[in-house]
Amino acid sequence: MNTNSNEEIKMKIESCIDRVKQKFKEKPDIYLTENDIKCHLFSQLKQCQEFSQEEKTLNGGYSIPIHTEVRWYGKSGKLRYRSDIVIMDVGSLKVKDKYNIRLPSKGYSFNMLKAIIEIKLRRKDGETNNEFVKSIRKEIERLEKIKEKIKLSDDFPLYLLIFDKKNNIPNEISKIQGITSVNTKYIYSNF
Repeated sequence: MNTNSNEEIKMKIESCIDRVKQKFKEKPDIYLTENDIKCHLFSQLKQCQEFSQEEKTLNGGYSIPIHTEVRWYGKSGKLRYRSDIVIMDVGSLKVKDKYNIRLPSKGYSFNMLKAIIEIKLRRKDGETNNEFVKSIRKEIERLEKIKEKIKLSDDFPLYLLIFDKKNNIPNEISKIQGITSVNTKYIYSNF
């Protein structure tokens, strides 16, 4: 994965996202939960060799670049944030204690990040438009905080994928998109 540019990686990710978006538009009931969307997207991403190929870790093990439910530390030093899907540079991943250097409590560490993807789903009986937009803003703030706090790689994309089965609110979402560096994609389907 190290040989691919950030733009190539973004194109691969966005191609996978587009396939999941299209399926949601056509058959939204395939996705009952955010975890369903995450699993389908993970499956799409894992079909890309760049994200599924086993590579050597920093301390001699093997892993792949794509992972789910990755935890981040907050100011207190405690695990505070969790990301749905993370793509990392495996060459910077440590999963074993070497030379008696203690790993964080989560059992791994890395210092080169390629992308973070968060997923949000509103069901047909879900929250009101105002509540939903507020929760989207909160999610964007959380993603921006993660990027600010971790300071791993300089230029990696943040994605927030918003799937909506209740109301089509593109105007509200476009207002948010204009004030953030988070790549926000809104998908509505009412089948």
